[in-house]
Amino acid sequence: MPNVSGIPLSTADVNEQKNVIMAILRLGSVELSEADIDKFIVWCRLSGKSVRAKLATIIMYYMAKKEKDYRAKLVYTANKYGLSPEETFKRLLNNEELGESLEDFEVELDWADETEGKDVDV
Repeated sequence: MPNVSGIPLSTADVNEQKNVIMAILRLGSVELSEADIDKFIVWCRLSGKSVRAKLATIIMYYMAKKEKDYRAKLVYTANKYGLSPEETFKRLLNNEELGESLEDFEVELDWADETEGKDVDV
């Protein structure tokens, strides 16, 4: 069964995702200085890739690099709301409410040591 970030998706989930209209990202939609836009265009041409292909490569690289951090955030959020990681993923994907947070929930802080002293996106 196909998966997103290692979380198995049912056939219904996959079919539902195929019906989602993908947003189109244009270089002008990203807030960059003119100099950065010019450099990015030159990098694309030097690499022989289109702007769209290069953006996809950069996004996929970033997602792969940050996957462990986001998995930890997913588990933390799931625990906070008393949900499974799969249910939390599905609700976030569908822009659904997670419900009320639990006052007393299990926290796994082993991921805190891995990010100490590093640049961490939140």
